[in-house]
Amino acid sequence: MSIIALISCTKRKQGYACPAKELYSKSNLFRHSYRYAGTITDKIYILSAKHGLVDENTIIEPYDETLLDKSSKEKEEWAVKVAEALSAESDLDNDEYVILAGKIYYEKLLPKFKKYRLPLEGVSLFERPGVLKELLGKGQSAGEKKVGAPVRRKTGPS
Repeated sequence: MSIIALISCTKRKQGYACPAKELYSKSNLFRHSYRYAGTITDKIYILSAKHGLVDENTIIEPYDETLLDKSSKEKEEWAVKVAEALSAESDLDNDEYVILAGKIYYEKLLPKFKKYRLPLEGVSLFERPGVLKELLGKGQSAGEKKVGAPVRRKTGPS
């Protein structure tokens, strides 16, 4: 079993093509999410409104697109695309997903996962960097991989 972080893209981006982890690094929230994810997960992916699932090292161009502007059908299609890409890279039934994104990015994805954590659930956008700093300050190491929200397991028929 692996623990995989899914971090949402951000409006603030570098103005040039670069690895995804650098492209979004202008955002304070992204930087804190990335640092936190690096301490508790085995792999980090970015949830891009434009590109779907993006490996942190994939070079991409700046863009201006958000899921906020998408219809419910488009969001569902986006989630299916992300889940398909994730299933090629991970085990949707056995891996655990730590989702560091707003509800609009995860609401259509959650039914596709068996195990997930939402460490920022219910935390306002403004408060998220502070919460992540607090979690980082609790001293967890990559070996512990247990700090944060409890793991949720999907129940009922798949």
